[in-house]
Amino acid sequence: MKNKNTVLLISGNFISTLGTSIYKTILVLFIIEKTGKADLVGIVMAAPLIGRILFSPFGGALADRINRRILIVFLDIVSGILMLSVLFMNMLANEAIFLLIVANTIQGMISAVFTPAVQAFIPDLVPKDKLVKANSLYKTSTEIGKVVGPAISGFMYVFLNFSFEIILMINGISFILSAIMEYFIDNNYNTKRINSKLFANIIEGVQYVSKDKVVLGFILNMALTNICFAIFNLAIPIYTSRELNKPEYYSIMLSAESLGAIMIMFVVLKRNFTHSRRNLIILKTAVASMILVFSSFSIHVSVILMFLLGFTQALYSSTLFSFIQARCEKEYLGRVLSLVYMGGLSVTPITYIISGLAIDRIIVNSFLYIGILLFFLVYHLYRVISQDTIRVNGLR
Repeated sequence: MKNKNTVLLISGNFISTLGTSIYKTILVLFIIEKTGKADLVGIVMAAPLIGRILFSPFGGALADRINRRILIVFLDIVSGILMLSVLFMNMLANEAIFLLIVANTIQGMISAVFTPAVQAFIPDLVPKDKLVKANSLYKTSTEIGKVVGPAISGFMYVFLNFSFEIILMINGISFILSAIMEYFIDNNYNTKRINSKLFANIIEGVQYVSKDKVVLGFILNMALTNICFAIFNLAIPIYTSRELNKPEYYSIMLSAESLGAIMIMFVVLKRNFTHSRRNLIILKTAVASMILVFSSFSIHVSVILMFLLGFTQALYSSTLFSFIQARCEKEYLGRVLSLVYMGGLSVTPITYIISGLAIDRIIVNSFLYIGILLFFLVYHLYRVISQDTIRVNGLR
């Protein structure tokens, strides 16, 4: 695993993740501080997902048609230019929230291409028997960035009073540095030439996925659990900032979650790890519901539970995508991964928007209990669906 190309890809990912993590954490706190409106937070959080869902079919097709190294370098440069452009326009527009919503939507469209391109690029860099470890290393670099990012952002924004413009600049520069790293990856990995038109290419991908009941089962499971986590992700920053008046707790909880993810990645790297994917989703959903319960009574217990949440969530995601990478043909991989992301995120934006509207109209504590109820409803529904999936497809 210690080859130049893997190191460059992972290093670039860490740098861009660090900048993005700082930006996303402070963006939520910035909107809460400036407007105090949960519905605006929900819209801003939904914006990149809307862009990603709408553009995902094209993103996967492009990832299968264009040299993936060139594609990810180009997209990181575009992301950097976007953030730096927002910096200058934001200064002129005097903190326009609408501008940030548009920028986040565009960034979601870029991610719709970038994420499947990277996930499809990893099998080009390593042999099939090294995929789990390669994905674990890549995921670890992501989670380290997510640990350091919120910790830095909380300190910069709460204690040093850094302006939001500086945060935009940091994020933009991080994308440019990531592109420089990725540029030096050896260009020996070429996608198979696809002669069909783009839309025909997309339809081929849909047909390929529709014949695979295992992948369809994963998409359904992701969509159901993402309903729960959309409520969770919106409720926590609102509760810590508006009710507790402790925005730094939000940064601490994000860092704790990523620390848990890092711990399990080292376990995966050291030895083979077998488990039931169904049980992992049940476990992480149960842990998230407990966080909502304990956040009303003890924020310290919630931080510990966030660590456990990151632990289970990272283990599931790393093994899930390794499974798909090994299962699917390489010429279809970009399209398969983009459809998995699109299907899994399909209901998340509307959940963010509805939750944001609801949270402004009821007491936050009551909203958290409503979230708990939804978690358990989805939990029971998931058990029925996943048991059927395992019986039909023999999944473990």
